[in-house]
Amino acid sequence: MGTPGGSALITRTFLTLGEEQTIALAAALGRLLHAGDVVALHGELGAGKTRFVRGLARGLNLDERAVSSPTFVLMTEYPAQPNPATRASRRSGGAGEGVGRNTGGDDLDESAGGDRRAGADWRGGVPLVHVDAYRLRSAEDLAAIGWDRAADRSAVLAVEWAERVDDGLPRRRWDVRIDHEAHGRRVEISAPADDPRLALIVWP
Repeated sequence: MGTPGGSALITRTFLTLGEEQTIALAAALGRLLHAGDVVALHGELGAGKTRFVRGLARGLNLDERAVSSPTFVLMTEYPAQPNPATRASRRSGGAGEGVGRNTGGDDLDESAGGDRRAGADWRGGVPLVHVDAYRLRSAEDLAAIGWDRAADRSAVLAVEWAERVDDGLPRRRWDVRIDHEAHGRRVEISAPADDPRLALIVWP
């Protein structure tokens, strides 16, 4: 099996029984993701794509409660939150002084020379950018919602209805397909064959 660009893929199939199991599976994937990873989500309306993004947020140690369908705003960023212990140390002039901070907007992280993977000083290792492409007509529309900035490899990107903008997504990515089953959901997760992380998903 291969991506549209010709790269070989490997796929694992999971069955989840209920919303919490779907979120837990996504969290298991989220714990393995790095800044710059793109997760393309596929599935019919109501399959559970937004629910899966909540799980990714949980796995990234972000606030999953803040995640909702971004259909009407098209793209939402959930920033990493500073570790309170680091912030307190910085206020007291301790060892944490000068470590990255999050102020929102364009100034998202100054730690490690701008690398948001400085996980020791962040409650959430990297931000999550959530895109709903349902209302987009083609990959060309991505530029209008700020895709170039979002895809600067400083965040994990999750794209619902990814097939609508497939030409604008990187060939090297994660693909997640969610389908209804009689008692739950069938979730197929695909990754490049040379990426060992898919095998590291522990389930159930």
